[in-house]
Amino acid sequence: MANIRPYEGKQPTLEEQALIIERAKYAVGVGSSLTDRGFGVKRLPSDLFDWIKCRLDLTWYNGKRLFEPEWKNPASSVDDGQIIHESWFRSDGSIETEPRIVTWVNAYDPAYKDLLWTLLPLHEEWAGIPLAPTEAYGPRVYLAGSVLARHVDKPDTHIVASTITIETSTTEPWPFVIENHSGECYAIEAEAGEMVLFESSRLPHCRPEPLRAESYIGLFLHYKPRRAS
Repeated sequence: MANIRPYEGKQPTLEEQALIIERAKYAVGVGSSLTDRGFGVKRLPSDLFDWIKCRLDLTWYNGKRLFEPEWKNPASSVDDGQIIHESWFRSDGSIETEPRIVTWVNAYDPAYKDLLWTLLPLHEEWAGIPLAPTEAYGPRVYLAGSVLARHVDKPDTHIVASTITIETSTTEPWPFVIENHSGECYAIEAEAGEMVLFESSRLPHCRPEPLRAESYIGLFLHYKPRRAS
């Protein structure tokens, strides 16, 4: 089962990240918190996880047929997301702008969209409220040296989220770091087949240490509260 521990390692600030991620600021107007701690870990049903792994075998491990580079250029990544790579930073702290492939993502396979509905009851049980699916994203293949900067998600569509660990070749932990409602930092080291559920538009989260492995593959699901009609 996932190892959850207080995090006392590197805690990057926006200044340390060269102020490159505007939307990493705390979301406002999100409403009250949904859970006591703000995050939790659950294991996927074994048959569902087997399906995800088989789907990955048909895509990533078969000539990367459906996978595309997510960000080839640091400037576009800075403008559109939170992925950073240690190689981007020059010795003076400025950022390289030459094209570089950072992560690969399978954003065009509709099969993964079904997971939003399949896992909806699990997310609703955890959040304690009715939810509406908004976005399934991935699988994302993080490459060696990748960092996920400290950020919060979109406050209109990404209220409840989960990050699913599909596969990792890490030889040392690459923890998912999240702050609870009191601002205390925790590191979660999830195993393959486990999902971290969290209040993603409210709680800052990141993977602050560079990935020391060939790759890490994850999948992301997002939901918002379902309003009464």
